[in-house]
Amino acid sequence: MKCILTPNLNPPHNLIQIFPAYDQPQFVAMTEDDVIQAVIARHKETGTIGPEAPVYIVEEHDTPKDSFDSWYWHDGIKVRG
Repeated sequence: MKCILTPNLNPPHNLIQIFPAYDQPQFVAMTEDDVIQAVIARHKETGTIGPEAPVYIVEEHDTPKDSFDSWYWHDGIKVRG
């Protein structure tokens, strides 16, 4: 499953990781890409994602299994250390 990474507008963490609820009734007939786009649009409407913020779509299994606090995005996922 894909998840969304975007800069956090409210530090201290530099990223927000969003996991779409693919099983929600409004998403059942949608493709995974359509769900991702709908979730991004909704988060932009509510202000969770800034209007001009970059958004990265990644496979959940590609994210580090370490604590979310220990990694960040810079031309790909990087682990602090």
